[in-house]
Amino acid sequence: MPELNRTALDAVASTRPQSAAIIAAIRPHLPGALTAAAIDTPLRQAHFLAQIAHESDGFATLTEYASGRAYEGRTDLGNTRPGDGVRYKGRGLIQLTGRANYRRMGRRLGIGLEAEPRRAADPDIAVRTACAYWQDRQLNTYADRDDLIAVTFAVNGGLNGLADRRERLTRVRTAMGRNLDWSPAPHPVLQRGGRGPAVASLQYALRQAACDVRIDGDFGPATERTLRRFQTQTGLAADGIAGPAAWAALLRRPALASAHAPGDKPDMPLVKRSLSLAGHRTSLSLEPEFWEEIDRAVAEDGRSLAGLVAEIDEARGEDPLASSMRVWVLERLRAGR
Repeated sequence: MPELNRTALDAVASTRPQSAAIIAAIRPHLPGALTAAAIDTPLRQAHFLAQIAHESDGFATLTEYASGRAYEGRTDLGNTRPGDGVRYKGRGLIQLTGRANYRRMGRRLGIGLEAEPRRAADPDIAVRTACAYWQDRQLNTYADRDDLIAVTFAVNGGLNGLADRRERLTRVRTAMGRNLDWSPAPHPVLQRGGRGPAVASLQYALRQAACDVRIDGDFGPATERTLRRFQTQTGLAADGIAGPAAWAALLRRPALASAHAPGDKPDMPLVKRSLSLAGHRTSLSLEPEFWEEIDRAVAEDGRSLAGLVAEIDEARGEDPLASSMRVWVLERLRAGR
């Protein structure tokens, strides 16, 4: 197992004085816990460090800054008694939250965390709970694919803070060294009915390819339709299955691609325009690059923007209007017009 040295930890730490103290406190407990959770390759360790550094604000705290009142009454977290939200707020390197999670993790580690929730912020327990959480959710599988989206979705339940997690991952990889083996495993074959972080990664890749799809980790009819449409546009068999060819095409990231995941900062901000559609005022948000191509097309064809949008709206069926507009632009560009 490659050594997780102080340089790697420092690379993802904040500049606050308390970060150095927390790193010094947790570092002796990392080797054994990482080995026990099989976090034992460069990719696994880099992803693990990036995630726990984000969750702990760069190792600046092992206790959530907020009071925890927002978790009051959250029965999905097991908070069924008055005061549970505050009592069982986020603690540790990966922010263990909620009575039920404290109970479950305490039993797994043989520690009375439900009775003594503050112990979750002790350095040794903070390391053990983070590694156990990682192992329980099989995050090594996603790290082996170098799939930041899937890892983040599994940790966060969404993609909050994705830009920061990505930046920390880049920093820790550099600090760990370029002479290590960073070869990722292939992406899995996915199809309708699948659920989980790997599906969220597929949906995110579709978003980057300018496809309008919800990132919810559920491979339902909408995701299948979107994938089929992408496959048709890229000359692939439109079978609605994300196999090696579909993944390869998605990860090429077309020039007009833009990621707009929840909590992430898009590279190309959406621009909203208002217009009349079927006699009603509506708004349409697209990336500026798409608006540029649409404006050029309208001028070249001698038509109105409202007329073009109405035409696309009439033909789009159940597909979102914004997605249909993007498809129209991409098809026009591919036709060389």
